[in-house]
Amino acid sequence: MLAGLRLLRCKVGDVAAVIRDTLLIWLIDWLPNHIRRRILCKEYSGDALERRLKKLRIFGGYRMVKALWRFAKVNRNPMVAIGSEVPHLRVLRLDSEAEVPLLSLARTGRPLVLNFGSCT
Repeated sequence: MLAGLRLLRCKVGDVAAVIRDTLLIWLIDWLPNHIRRRILCKEYSGDALERRLKKLRIFGGYRMVKALWRFAKVNRNPMVAIGSEVPHLRVLRLDSEAEVPLLSLARTGRPLVLNFGSCT
């Protein structure tokens, strides 16, 4: 019973987070540009900011809500935590495009950094 309540609380929290994020993104579309500029300047600057402001809409409709839901589910059950063992993953090398084990790239005395951010 307690596990069921905990699961229900997680799902309600996920739904609330998705609704909150969806409403905030939708609201940004309807704000005047001077307010949008203040919000977006935290992530964009210069020409990238101006290009972003010229786009008509940020809100992506149903597909975006679906993606936010998937993100909420993934964040609820992370596979890796800070300080935990690295899973045995295979990655592609940039120089040769060969598939190698991730741990083969680690070197003694040199940290192996994984960047999961956007490169655009």
